[in-house]
Amino acid sequence: MASQTDDTDRITVRVAGREHRDWTTYDSHLITPADAWQVTLGIPADALPDTVKPWAAVDVCLGQDVVLTGRIDRIEREVAKGTNALAISGRDGAA
Repeated sequence: MASQTDDTDRITVRVAGREHRDWTTYDSHLITPADAWQVTLGIPADALPDTVKPWAAVDVCLGQDVVLTGRIDRIEREVAKGTNALAISGRDGAA
């Protein structure tokens, strides 16, 4: 996993026209064709939009460039004392 450092490394996940940013980690193999991807962030308890669900179509951007289009496969939430994290994973359209 790689951490975001500046806007050229910023990962944006677009689902149903909404942009989701500020990921704490992301899979560093986002530009490998036919590969899986994953992003993780900390979220407020009620922040998961209804549009973020398995099989939803996504565009993943690195900076301003779309690096893959694909689908969400899995959404995992971790809720514990002091922690509320969300991990979204999927595959690109070539998979």
